[in-house]
Amino acid sequence: MALIPTTTPRVGSLDASNALVGSSAGDFTGFSARSLGSNALLFTPNWSNGAVASAGAVTWINGTTGALGNGSFGGAIGAGTSLVGSSSGDFADYNTSQFGTGAFVHLPSWNSGAVADAGALGWINSSTGALADGSPGGAVGPGNALLGSQSGDLASYQLRSLSGGNLLVSTPSWDNGAVADAGALTWLNGTTPALANNPTGVAGLGAIGPSNSIVGGATGDLNGYYLRQLSATADSNVLVVTPFWNGATANGGAITWLNSATGKLSDGSSGGVIGPTNSLLGTGQGTLGRGDLADTTNPYRESPSGNVVIYSSAWGFSSASGSGIGSLTWLNGKTGALANGATGGLIGAANSLVGSAVGDLAPQYDDSNYYRFVPVAANFFKYNTNSSGDGILFRNVAWNSRAGAVTWLNTSTGKLADGNPAVGVIGAANSLVGSTANDGIGNFYNTVTKGVSGLALFSGYWDNGAAEDAGAVTWLNVATGKLANGSAAIGPISAANSLVGNTSYDNIGTNYDAYSFGNGVALFSGSWDNGAAIDAGAFTWLNGATGTLANGAVAIGPISAANSLVGSSSSDDVALSRRTFSSSLGSNIGLISPNWDNGAAVDAGAVTWISGSSGLLANGAAAIGPISAANSLVGSTAGDRIGATALEVGSYYSQIGSNLLVLSGSWDNGPLVDAGAVTWISGLTGQLLDGSAAIGAVSANFSIVGTSAGDQVGALYAPMGSLYSYAGLNVLLQSPNWDALIAGGPLVDAGAVTWVNGANGLMVDESGKGG
Repeated sequence: MALIPTTTPRVGSLDASNALVGSSAGDFTGFSARSLGSNALLFTPNWSNGAVASAGAVTWINGTTGALGNGSFGGAIGAGTSLVGSSSGDFADYNTSQFGTGAFVHLPSWNSGAVADAGALGWINSSTGALADGSPGGAVGPGNALLGSQSGDLASYQLRSLSGGNLLVSTPSWDNGAVADAGALTWLNGTTPALANNPTGVAGLGAIGPSNSIVGGATGDLNGYYLRQLSATADSNVLVVTPFWNGATANGGAITWLNSATGKLSDGSSGGVIGPTNSLLGTGQGTLGRGDLADTTNPYRESPSGNVVIYSSAWGFSSASGSGIGSLTWLNGKTGALANGATGGLIGAANSLVGSAVGDLAPQYDDSNYYRFVPVAANFFKYNTNSSGDGILFRNVAWNSRAGAVTWLNTSTGKLADGNPAVGVIGAANSLVGSTANDGIGNFYNTVTKGVSGLALFSGYWDNGAAEDAGAVTWLNVATGKLANGSAAIGPISAANSLVGNTSYDNIGTNYDAYSFGNGVALFSGSWDNGAAIDAGAFTWLNGATGTLANGAVAIGPISAANSLVGSSSSDDVALSRRTFSSSLGSNIGLISPNWDNGAAVDAGAVTWISGSSGLLANGAAAIGPISAANSLVGSTAGDRIGATALEVGSYYSQIGSNLLVLSGSWDNGPLVDAGAVTWISGLTGQLLDGSAAIGAVSANFSIVGTSAGDQVGALYAPMGSLYSYAGLNVLLQSPNWDALIAGGPLVDAGAVTWVNGANGLMVDESGKGG
């Protein structure tokens, strides 16, 4: 083959001074060339190395000058110019892959002495033609190639790119001694290339083995492996996941941390058999052949600090139930160390957070969302955790027969809320837990506002001792792991760390709105018992950002008039019914309590306006204490039933939003029974038509009222329009029993129809009060 230098005339005969030539008959038979950009590789698989026929060779050629790797412009193929075989058939099969600065030459038929087809992977610098050891040529060997030691070791290979330009070479059919197809992963510097145990590259490459590679110890250990590249915060290191590693049990799985820049493992070694000193190891067999660490979809969560939490739903697998106990393991993304400081080991209570019974850490439905997902391990971090900064909250609702456990972890340090490493069996010593089956701690929750670290746990079925389903609401800071009382988020749910009910079926936390009021969380506990007053009802406002109540107190203790707005009589049903007034300026609340008793006046009824963002009442006071005329619009007579009909009116598209029209057809106007009244309340401000706060007894000073017994103004009505229109929803009052008061005596049941503007409460004559 002629190599025509650009500096010499292109005339004359071919010889070793200007051409690459063979030395034996047939040396160039079946040759081929492979492009390396502007340069090329020339393969001569039938080149004979002296007396060894068809040893084969590959020669680098500068495509611009025609020069060889040794700088000459010709010569006989040999160890001085080319990468050559030493045994017949070494180059019988070959292929190339370019990566970074070089080209890998794969020789699956290369023979290692008497071992046929051990295989080799040589490297040639694409720009200079230099081999891995820096020489321009030589026989395939440990200085310039990765080598197999047994037949078929390098039958196939795969190059995997790592951050920083380095790479992993996968050789799945590599044999570990007598163990066939154990597999190996070999780190190489993408520029030089050097092995992890030879960072300078001086010693060249060599035979694949545990001194320079991650290797399996059983057949198929590296089958189906995959890489999880960590972020730059974790120095771009990588997790090598081998889901079918067979160490402790068949397909138990392993995760091996690898330094992308140096190729070192967590124990500082340059390689080794996957095992307890260099890898996190699974111990149990998962369903359908999938082991502890076989979830290829999303088995881990990387934190802002670059550390990793690894979840396994199958750990502690039970063949009888078809489920695992579950585990959570913290790993330092920069060093590979576990929470207990170890560099590896079998998953267990010594290095991980684990459950104690099958299903304890099972993935759950997203009960805070109407559109619930199918509970699979891949969704665990999406639906069963909450994060803020380096803090992460694990909500293991199924723990201990669904008593539930919530565990906080500082992902920057690997420490729990109590300051101890994240290891051990989940329980009251390291987590916030329920004490009774089906308490359901962590089942319902809400992160109040984006950027706010406060989170409320709603546990409406928590049992307060013998009080079944008393319910509890627990506030905690996801960024710090602290509860509202400032203590660490550990221990049983109780009145010392949560808002709780005291009586069976108080169900505190079953009915709430944590979405409409910014940082405000509204708790509606219509079945709360006020001592002997059954179902008196209670409303509690919670600041989701600070964990404080409307009066500024810490959100702990039993629900009472000291921290909530409450009913005083049985079946007052305070907070059983409500309206939410939405506007671009904020959303507020109207509590509708038509069954509220005003002292001896049974079912007098009350309507209470509350600011959703502050928890303040229409009179500016905090929303605590008994419902009364001092804080609510109330009826004065038995059966007034103020709030029995309460319409949201106006328009959602208006800046001031919707308002409330209270229709009280059975209201008594003094001695005039069932005269009826209609009262408009601003949803934005809680004010009445006369500008006063919506408190006190219903009267003609701010309401449309009947003036005769039985007028029943407000008993019948017809809505007109829609809240979802710019014109809004107005109301046509229909009062067929209204008596016209005229000279000479009333005109009984004359009847009246009255139009009311939902946006401002005014009638057609622009008045909104009086007879």
